[in-house]
Amino acid sequence: MNTVQSENNTAHAYRRQQSSFNQAIAALKKKQFSRAISLFRQGLPAEANNPNFIASYGSALAGFGLHEQAEYWYQRGRAIAPDHHALLINSGNFYRKQGLFEEAQDCYQKLLQYHGKHKEHLMLMGMLWRDWQRPRQAIQYFNQVRKLDDKHQNVQWELARMHLELGDYQNGFSLFDHRFFMPGFRKAVTDASLNGHLWQGEPLDHKVLLVTHEQGFGDILQFSRFIPLIKAKHIYWELPAPLVRLFPSSERLTIIQSGKSLATSDYHIPLMSLPRRLGITLDNLPTPWNPLADYHPQKQRNKIKVGLIWSGKPTPTDRSINIAKLLPHLSHPDASLFSFQVDKKKEAIEPFLQDGLITDLSSNINDFYDTARHMQRMDLIISVDTGPAHLAGILGIPAWILVHYTSDWRWRTTGDRSPWYPNIHLFKQRQWNDWNPVLKQLRKAFLHLLPTKI
Repeated sequence: MNTVQSENNTAHAYRRQQSSFNQAIAALKKKQFSRAISLFRQGLPAEANNPNFIASYGSALAGFGLHEQAEYWYQRGRAIAPDHHALLINSGNFYRKQGLFEEAQDCYQKLLQYHGKHKEHLMLMGMLWRDWQRPRQAIQYFNQVRKLDDKHQNVQWELARMHLELGDYQNGFSLFDHRFFMPGFRKAVTDASLNGHLWQGEPLDHKVLLVTHEQGFGDILQFSRFIPLIKAKHIYWELPAPLVRLFPSSERLTIIQSGKSLATSDYHIPLMSLPRRLGITLDNLPTPWNPLADYHPQKQRNKIKVGLIWSGKPTPTDRSINIAKLLPHLSHPDASLFSFQVDKKKEAIEPFLQDGLITDLSSNINDFYDTARHMQRMDLIISVDTGPAHLAGILGIPAWILVHYTSDWRWRTTGDRSPWYPNIHLFKQRQWNDWNPVLKQLRKAFLHLLPTKI
């Protein structure tokens, strides 16, 4: 082979390798992690010491759940280039999402050291302290971001959550409205189907108000308590279909199913913006509105009836618990267990159904009204942080909530109670993703409860 042919072959190999890398990056951006990994591996071992390559390859591995491999490559990359910008960000994010907060802190501190106090670098440090359950430290970094960019909408949202976590509802709910400027929330106040003006707290004595829903079922149930406090001529309340039957219409309240034509109104407001307009603080937080307060089914007292929900939506953090780990801690001849799980996760109880250890109620549950009627026959609800946990809360049913370490602001109080639900007891992880101490605490409380029959 002559020199020209050799150079041509080298150039062709480089173009092919570069094409694979570009395709891998495109797949990574689309979260096609398996395809990205396959394409990245075409570049190995030629790129095994390239920190740019390693930073992206590590992200693909982490996204696909290959955490040990991702950590190997991140550590390799940082050994090659300790100050590499993308490697510090990607590895820091990886460690933070794995609950390895000290390792993440090391990455982010080096990011600030080598690359300066850029607003996005400070933002990452604030998010670390947020996830590490240090809201005051998080606020310090988020405030630094706000000083650099007072129009940074994500930081306003994060500050709102941190103030709410600390019980500073006045500042928290005031900042909460900044979500309207974020892409995922903007439609809540700009949708062309909305009538009237955004309500800012003006008198409503002779006015009609439309309250729109947002976010998840749990958020709607938690904030439903503010509907009866509105002093308007009439209220139209938009609800997703699974909640429509739960809340009854009345002379001053009309329920509208989401997706149907919205009523003509003088003002409109998203549900979770009501607390600021109503002047809600931790001191005047109203008790939940129980829409089924008049329903009192008879309960059999020969056994304690316990309803279980062990899985919710996996975003932003998978708050689920393995039902096979949970059930042994609730095993007792004086307890009957019932599954309220209605999604695909209910399949996890099939081995226990065959042994008669639990009863599946999913075939009798079509919406939250059905769930509520069955819950009211229970003596205790045990749930992870998901919509039915809030349903038990507003119904006043004794409930034990299993709270993941990276939980939302509403559960992250210093004790085992929430000001939002006096009937709820919190069993919280003290270490990221470690359910074992929580389950031991749960078993002890459960055995203590059994003789009393609630």
